[in-house]
Amino acid sequence: MKAKFIGLIVVFFVVSATAFTFLSKVDENDFDIVCSSFKELSKEGDVDALSHEERVAYITKKLDQKLTADDNAYEAWMATSSAVEGQRYMLFKMAADSTGYESWSCEEMRSLIEPSSE
Repeated sequence: MKAKFIGLIVVFFVVSATAFTFLSKVDENDFDIVCSSFKELSKEGDVDALSHEERVAYITKKLDQKLTADDNAYEAWMATSSAVEGQRYMLFKMAADSTGYESWSCEEMRSLIEPSSE
């Protein structure tokens, strides 16, 4: 009886840990992954010296490792990264909104993709 009880406790903890891991990954959607890539870029040494093209290459390389070409955020990034300056973030945000992430925002992306001067 005691062994059965201990077995049930172990199963409970394994199921709980698995559920927590799954739910944690669900919380970070593909648009959040784009934002986290911009957060990584913002911590790079001399990010201000990078051109728009260098920033796009950095983010695209990160996204190639983290997302698939079919992910909504990846497709949105590929479409909006070459848009006219001043419209990039707005277009990407609209893509997030249209896929159900109306409250999504990313200050790092806004400041790095729409620099005041390059």
